[in-house]
Amino acid sequence: MAWTVRHAYAGSPFFRDLLDGAGLDPESVSGVADLPSLPFTDGRQLRDVYPFGWTAVEVDEIVRVHASRGATGKLAIATYTANDLDDWAEQSARCLRYAGVTLADRVQITAGYGLWAAGAGFQAGAEWLGAMAVPAGPGALDLQLELMIDFQTTVLCATSSFALSIAEEVERRGVRDRLALRVGLFGLGARRRGAPAHRDPAWRRDLRHLRPDRAVGARDRDRMHGA
Repeated sequence: MAWTVRHAYAGSPFFRDLLDGAGLDPESVSGVADLPSLPFTDGRQLRDVYPFGWTAVEVDEIVRVHASRGATGKLAIATYTANDLDDWAEQSARCLRYAGVTLADRVQITAGYGLWAAGAGFQAGAEWLGAMAVPAGPGALDLQLELMIDFQTTVLCATSSFALSIAEEVERRGVRDRLALRVGLFGLGARRRGAPAHRDPAWRRDLRHLRPDRAVGARDRDRMHGA
């Protein structure tokens, strides 16, 4: 962490101004105990220096860009060097391994691709482990079930809301015994009535009632349940 703060201060005018404004000497940062002294950034600040004003490396070192639109304004940009992508793949692989994923697994990824980073992270982690990545992308329930059955995928990566949709369709079609899923990694879901779905009490009741992990035969690994 100490290296990261010093690197950001030396290479990024944006972070230099941020730290100077907080009266923080980067040389005083030595570890995680200093986290409370670091200033926060928010989407508005990043959009103010759109597109690459906050980066701490030369633009020609950037090999990939991801982004999030947010509620208003310009995209909030995330940039990656080749080394960043290697680190990201390893960190994602650690998360998958912690959930019990091995190189023998077939990982069906229903998270978004494109500028949205989620799908790319799951795929990089699966490939780093040596598992089979199935980059199905979001939506298309017919295709998702076709892949699960034909490829005998063993791991499902999905938002909780989409996992619920898959579980409902599995139940409706009666194909539970044709699936080989054993691990489910479920993140936050879509928005309902202007708020994140996981904050909607009705949605949470539906999720607990159906339990997508049970419906598709996977052990549950999701942020809602704290795993």
